[in-house]
Amino acid sequence: MSSIQDINAQIANYEQEIEDLKHQRKIINFKEFVGEKDLKKMKDIQLKVNYQYRDSDDDEHAHWTNAKLDVKFKFEGQEEYLTIEYSEEQGYHTESRYNPTITCNELEGTRTAKRILLKNLDFEYQELDEFISHPHERHNNDWFKIRDMIEEING
Repeated sequence: MSSIQDINAQIANYEQEIEDLKHQRKIINFKEFVGEKDLKKMKDIQLKVNYQYRDSDDDEHAHWTNAKLDVKFKFEGQEEYLTIEYSEEQGYHTESRYNPTITCNELEGTRTAKRILLKNLDFEYQELDEFISHPHERHNNDWFKIRDMIEEING
C-alpha cells in the first residue's frame, strides 16, 4: 500500500510533466506564426504566454480578456525580444455593450522581433511597417488579430 507522501510525490511529478507538455505545445503553436525561413535563423527561444478570458452570468455580452506574450530569442546572432500586453472588456459597464473596449494594448520589442512575429497576421487597416512605426494610430481590429494570435499560441 502506498503512503500519502508517495501519492503526493507522484501527483507532483505528473503535474510537472503536464506543465512541461503544455509549454512544449505553446512553443509549437508559436512556431506556426513564424515563417519557416525565419524559424531556421532563430535560436534559444524563450517563451512566456498567458491568456485569460472571463464572462458574466449577469450580462450575456460581458467579458474580460487579458493576454500577454513575452518572447526572447537570438536571430542571426542578435538578441531580439517582443512583449505584448493586451486587455479588453465588453458589456453594459463599457463604452459599447456589443463591441470590446481595449483597456491595454502595449507592444514593445525590437523591430526584427515585431516583423518576424506579426508579418503573417494580415492586418486589415494598416501595413505591417505602419503598425510597427505608428503606435498611436493602430486600429482595434488589428489588435483583435494580435489577441487571437496570443490565444492560439497559449492553446
